[in-house]
Amino acid sequence: MSYNKTNKFFLFFLFVLVLLSLLVHSSSAIFSFENYDMISLTSLPKELHESPSIAVDGNNIHVVWATWPDEYNCAVYYKKSNDNGKNWSNTVNINLNESKAVSPCIAVNDNYVNVIWIDYRNNQSEIYHSYSNDNGQTWNGPNRLTFNSTRKSCIFDISIYSNGNNFYAVWKDYRYGSSEILFKKSSDNGLTWDDDQRLTADYTPSYMPFLSYSKSNLYIVYEDWDSVSKIAFLKSNDGGNSWSNKVQLTGIQNNGDSENPYLFAKGDILYLLWQNKESSNYNIFFSKSNDDGKTWDDAKQITYSSNASFNPKMHVYNQNVIIIWQELQNNSKSIFYKTSEDDGKTWGDIQTIISDKDCYDIDFSAYEENIHFVWQVYHEPTWGDIWYYANSNYVPVNDPIDNSNKNDGSPGFEFIILLFSISILIFILKNNKKKGRF
Repeated sequence: MSYNKTNKFFLFFLFVLVLLSLLVHSSSAIFSFENYDMISLTSLPKELHESPSIAVDGNNIHVVWATWPDEYNCAVYYKKSNDNGKNWSNTVNINLNESKAVSPCIAVNDNYVNVIWIDYRNNQSEIYHSYSNDNGQTWNGPNRLTFNSTRKSCIFDISIYSNGNNFYAVWKDYRYGSSEILFKKSSDNGLTWDDDQRLTADYTPSYMPFLSYSKSNLYIVYEDWDSVSKIAFLKSNDGGNSWSNKVQLTGIQNNGDSENPYLFAKGDILYLLWQNKESSNYNIFFSKSNDDGKTWDDAKQITYSSNASFNPKMHVYNQNVIIIWQELQNNSKSIFYKTSEDDGKTWGDIQTIISDKDCYDIDFSAYEENIHFVWQVYHEPTWGDIWYYANSNYVPVNDPIDNSNKNDGSPGFEFIILLFSISILIFILKNNKKKGRF
């Protein structure tokens, strides 16, 4: 083989090595789940534990849920981990009353942990609240947040969100006759709360509000029912003091009912997820706005299941998007996920988190690239457990964009290939230049 042909062979070989190194690097998904332990957080046997909610701040994980000791009473319980899910505290009763306390929601900001729930202690549904200012060690309250219920079952679909010193609550309320969206906020870590705000007033049913935040803006998406359900959108530019008129996002939706919206905000980019029932089954759809909600991309269908896909959740970190949902399979409600590494332009294959289990009420929270989620595993009519799982084995996941394979502190295999290839390429180019052959 001549010298020139040898050079061509080496150049082709180096090109293949570089390409392989890039492919190996790009294939290392930031969001992935291995066969780590799934932990049961409820130790009381054969009681009905349901409706878990989770909030994460660094290595601190906070979980609440509702437990029915009998058919007349329901309590709100709390548990935490300070080491990324490895060890858990004892269970604490937060509502401190023999009443029916259901649907708890939790949010955290540094040492401030806030929990709201629906409570029937006054023979009508009201929102109650308890908070901790020492990372869950001790609890204050419970405090009553709403005082305007007009009938026994008035408040549903509650949710809470935190940003800085601000905590925000949103819910569905029947006090005006029809189901409307109401909002409430605290600017001092939950110590005091402003008056209720009515956000919808069109007397058409409004369900399932979901709140997100970015760059001092608050966003709410919800189900807006008329002849069918559409996704509606509200925005506040002043921290919830005033709100825009509703925008019905009809242009991005298919036919049929669109329900259970989920919104993630990152800068001016908004990521929207929902379940749509165009035929006999629900499937998951995705859309994105790059201009703070002014315009939206066409809808992308994420699932194509002949079974029902429902209860979608989402997290975005850098250009990486993960979607988690539930699906009916083999008479059970399994949990699946999909990821995108290019900001939602393309999507990988469907991956399984848990199957062949009857799973309900999935909720999840994320800190950067660390995903933690909880759900109820249903065993029998009076027995359901709260389970916890994460995409790490108690050790926080490191960002592969900034740190390549930090398990042992050594550089990744693809990085070594890339350096080796570049070194040989430089050597060949220098030799060719000396001999005038390139």
